[in-house]
Amino acid sequence: MFSTQLATAPWQLAQAAEAYDTAAVTLEGAAGQKLPFQQHLGRALGVEWESPAGRAFRTAAEALHLPGEHLGAESSAIAEQCRAVAAELRDLAELARQVQQIVHMLANPELRATFAGILAADHLDWFWHRAAGALNSAHEMAEFLRDSGGIPWVLREAAARI
Repeated sequence: MFSTQLATAPWQLAQAAEAYDTAAVTLEGAAGQKLPFQQHLGRALGVEWESPAGRAFRTAAEALHLPGEHLGAESSAIAEQCRAVAAELRDLAELARQVQQIVHMLANPELRATFAGILAADHLDWFWHRAAGALNSAHEMAEFLRDSGGIPWVLREAAARI
């Protein structure tokens, strides 16, 4: 009999969502450094050194002005994208947990055959095998859910009848 106890796709997807949330927090922290960066740069540019080294320093400091301007906006925009990706990954993780439960409920081949007859769905066993095969890979689970348009109706319907 098939065992879903070691299914890793739900865990992998949840871990990826956490990683994107962490990246968003880091990027938001970088965006928060824009004002202190500009203040430090302003103070550095206010120093007048009359020497070749002083002119070189001033040229280097002036070159940092434009990247400093973009620091906050770009970091915030990327952080927002990270949060959106994290939300999508959490949704996929939840669907993967549901698939895991359905695969476990329908692990008995005789039970699947019975429901296939009741539902007039010859492809129930095919969907079950495909779902079971996707449980150990976040990538395969995401492809399975994308290709199926979510959890296939035949799997949901068979599980609902148990």
